[in-house]
Amino acid sequence: MKTLNTNTLCMMLLVATLALVGTTPVAAQATFEIKLPDMVELPGGCTEVGTLLMDNRGNAPREVCVDAFAISSHEVSIGEFKAFLRSTGLPAPSPALEMLAHDLPVTSITWFDAMAYTKWLSEFTGDTYSLPTEEQWEFAAQAGQGAGIQFSWGTQAGINQANCRDCGSRWSDISVAPVGSFAPNAYGLFDMHGNAAEWTLGCYHEQDERVERRVNGHRLSTCRNATLRGGSFRNTANRIRVWQRTGQDSARGSDEIGFRVVRLR
Repeated sequence: MKTLNTNTLCMMLLVATLALVGTTPVAAQATFEIKLPDMVELPGGCTEVGTLLMDNRGNAPREVCVDAFAISSHEVSIGEFKAFLRSTGLPAPSPALEMLAHDLPVTSITWFDAMAYTKWLSEFTGDTYSLPTEEQWEFAAQAGQGAGIQFSWGTQAGINQANCRDCGSRWSDISVAPVGSFAPNAYGLFDMHGNAAEWTLGCYHEQDERVERRVNGHRLSTCRNATLRGGSFRNTANRIRVWQRTGQDSARGSDEIGFRVVRLR
């Protein structure tokens, strides 16, 4: 299938139920909307990532070059994730998912849940989706400003620029905000800092043991502790800086962890 350029695609699913009332069949039809993530094309290039301030956590400064790729403009929303659940018949990872607003970032999901979504998205569109590598994520967060910045908008956190504990927003240290509630960076990407911390492909420690899960027919493998980037609404501004990273049990989600996706060329 060719790349789907529309932001929203309606898919009609026919559910046929035969009831024997004499010889007359009774059929029911159900519909739902498939909302695909908004993707922003990035040109790729070379930059310095990492920092000396965190070299003891495996994030020493180094030059990296990334090929052109597309990344979702915001964290995957509940509405977008629920389309995946309805299409596959998988259960919601949290009962609260059915009660929360569709424009909130999906949270309380594991690394494996997030990767299963990217596999489904790849099959549905015919393109190749994945979680971002740490290098792709940091390249996107820098938004063309290069090494040395601390936030997508500059060197100071400021007020109401993001959703973090001391960022001065209405959601700070309370909950995630609806996706796109703050100004985007120069690449048009929202919430690269704060709101929901984001799963990436990276292992927090490369020597960590590997774990596997089978989800929706796919065998998925990663390190016991996967890497989160961007920080969350509970973190201080110092913990949502562009090069900040932290580890999390890949099989354990929380209400402050979500993800965004990349599409590879």
